[in-house]
Amino acid sequence: MKRIILLFVELFLTASISFSVGTKQNSWKNVALNDLFMSGKITAGEELEPFKNVGNIPSNWIIIERSDLGIILEKTEDDNLGKGLRLLSLVDKHTNTILSAKESIPIFSVELLDKMNGRIVTIHSEGGWQRIDYDKESELFMFMGADLPEGNKLCINLQTSSDPSGKNEEGKRGINWHWAARQGGDRYEFRKLKCPQISLRNLGPTMNVFYPYASGVVTEDPCGKIFRWSGNYPSGWTSSMQWTAIYDESQKTGLYVAMHDPDGSVKDMHLTADSTGNSLMIQFEHFLALDGTTTAAEHDGGVWRTFKGD
Repeated sequence: MKRIILLFVELFLTASISFSVGTKQNSWKNVALNDLFMSGKITAGEELEPFKNVGNIPSNWIIIERSDLGIILEKTEDDNLGKGLRLLSLVDKHTNTILSAKESIPIFSVELLDKMNGRIVTIHSEGGWQRIDYDKESELFMFMGADLPEGNKLCINLQTSSDPSGKNEEGKRGINWHWAARQGGDRYEFRKLKCPQISLRNLGPTMNVFYPYASGVVTEDPCGKIFRWSGNYPSGWTSSMQWTAIYDESQKTGLYVAMHDPDGSVKDMHLTADSTGNSLMIQFEHFLALDGTTTAAEHDGGVWRTFKGD
């Protein structure tokens, strides 16, 4: 117990030095680091070393900032699972509230048809890749070589940008997600895509979730009960809109999760509360077009923005 307390103190001090806790711009990073430590994702003294030099973060961490949101992503590598990308922390910068659950889910997962044997296989962002590159200027992740037979030909791009409809006096806000399969080879055909998907933290008993059943429904404290909802869009009854949100008006925080898809393409929405994990999972599932001549696929329009219930 004494060692744990000492490590926590060391983390807090080194993080404060690295990110200048006195500034509004950087204090969200301290909140995220402390939360990662308490959740066990930073566990040993040697993992604190990168924070001892001013401005340093681990070389496999990627920080993306908007005026309203801060994201920390981690490029992972495992001898058995290959390389991956996982969400470490999503923070409302205005209130320094951690929005992401302690356990992440893949930002994307995609079902493929293996035309050689007729089986459906799944690949995702958190593992199973030979290489993942990141271009900071364009905020582009390139996933190359999936852990599948002849999967070396598979290449998927995941790109973030600011929400063009979300500019305010503080600058750009929100995260837009763009997913594209650039190479597929002849063996695999893309069928279904879940992107973006996220597991959100239980904000407490005053947390609400909005979902677009009929004209819209608000459920209080979804993580405190058995809560599960799915809808197929477009449908005037089961799913009338392409967005959902969690929020807590008392804490003035929350997250809007949507598809800004002007074509109104068919998609499924899934919301699932996990009371044991203290989380709420939000997924958009897209049916990818099949044309018989190419295995490439693309999808745009996923949006994350802060939301306060107004």
